[in-house]
Amino acid sequence: MGYIDNISAVRGDLSNHSMNIFVEFFKMFPQHQNVFGDYKGKDPESLKSLPKFKTHTTKVVTMLLDVLEKAGDSGSLQSNCQTIAKMGQHKSLTLQHYKDLGTALMAYLQKTLGGACDTAGWEKAYNSVTSGVGSMM
Repeated sequence: MGYIDNISAVRGDLSNHSMNIFVEFFKMFPQHQNVFGDYKGKDPESLKSLPKFKTHTTKVVTMLLDVLEKAGDSGSLQSNCQTIAKMGQHKSLTLQHYKDLGTALMAYLQKTLGGACDTAGWEKAYNSVTSGVGSMM
C-alpha cells in the first residue's frame, strides 16, 4: 500500500484522524500549542470536545493531504507551497513548526496504519512540501 492509498484511508475517517494528528502534535511538541490562542494551556485530549478544533484540524489536514497527493508534480508543489507559506494565519509559524508537524504525522500514521503505512512515501512527499514551504517563507 503506497502513501496515496494511505491518504485515502485517512480520508475515510477524516475528522477523527485530523483531531488525533493534532493531539499527537501537541503531545509531542507542547510548545507549539501556544501558537493557537484557543488551544493554549488546555489538555490536548480535551481539545476534541471543542467544535472549532474539529473544524480547524479537518481543514488543515484536508489541505495537507491535497498538497501531499500532488507533491510529485513540481508545478503543483511549488504553487501549493507558496499558498501555504503566504497564508496570513501562518505568519507566526516557522519552518520548525512544519517539520515538527511532519514528525507527529509520521508517528501517528505508523501507529494507526501499522504495516500498511508507506513511511518512505510519506517522508519523501512531506519533505518535499516542507522544503518548498521553507524556501517561500
